[in-house]
Amino acid sequence: MLFMCRWGTLAQTSYIRPRIAAQTLIDKIFRPTNSRPHLIRLYLQLRMRAAPIRQSNGSLETTNRHEAYKLGLSAETRAAWALRLTGWRILKTRYKTKAGEIDLIAKRGKVVAFVEVKARRSRAAAMEAVTPASQRRIINAAKIFIAQHPKAAFFTLRFDVVLVRPWRWPERIANAFEGKS
Repeated sequence: MLFMCRWGTLAQTSYIRPRIAAQTLIDKIFRPTNSRPHLIRLYLQLRMRAAPIRQSNGSLETTNRHEAYKLGLSAETRAAWALRLTGWRILKTRYKTKAGEIDLIAKRGKVVAFVEVKARRSRAAAMEAVTPASQRRIINAAKIFIAQHPKAAFFTLRFDVVLVRPWRWPERIANAFEGKS
């Protein structure tokens, strides 16, 4: 992997893990002194982004947004494959609207399911993560999807949740919540 150094020269880091290379680069660019406390604060914030947060409720949250994004993407991929293997056809993945985002939209027979995927260590933590606010967001995004795809209104619509836990098959909860009109 090549990156530009501070002085405009190319440096090669193929033998170093990317996170360590980034930390060394931060160390070289920011050499904080005691006379500049705002730089020390910035330096410590940048160094701490690599460490994951261990929470007591069993969630897999990290301070690094990129790692959280990768975790969510892999959970959605696992959930999509589990749905495909059980006979569902994936219509949309990561369907984004102004109202919010729907992780998966799947169809089987005359049923269209709007699926929310949650990656947590325990089933209870995953179910707690589907809050009433996130339910409203998914319902509003589903209304926009139905407005853009009028044929979807002729199908039975429901809201499912897929729980993705480590070393387990993704668990689908059909009709996890009601979509109020």
